[in-house]
Amino acid sequence: MNYQKYSTRVSENVYLIHTSEVIVPKTLEKRGLYRAKVWLEADSEVDFNNCVRVTYRLHDSFKKQIIATESHNNQFELWLNIWGEFTLIAYVERKNQEALWLTRYLALPGCPPE
Repeated sequence: MNYQKYSTRVSENVYLIHTSEVIVPKTLEKRGLYRAKVWLEADSEVDFNNCVRVTYRLHDSFKKQIIATESHNNQFELWLNIWGEFTLIAYVERKNQEALWLTRYLALPGCPPE
């Protein structure tokens, strides 16, 4: 997935949202562990209902870097256990429209950017 090559298809009415929580707090000796949830939202029901599939591109440190979902009923949510912050990329396929590229920086509680 090459976001820069197709960045003209960035949306202003469909969004990636995330929340996260601490599983194991970060200390000076070890990095923390966090649980993050990412999902799709839109300005209108029509915009959201046009979305049919979301393919997520994770950080290079993940064994499985590409994860796709067609789970419209749970807002195409993705749950991750992560140890650091990174930018997630999503490719959103839509009915009878061009696909969208979205990004979301997964900021973590109590974890300054590394």
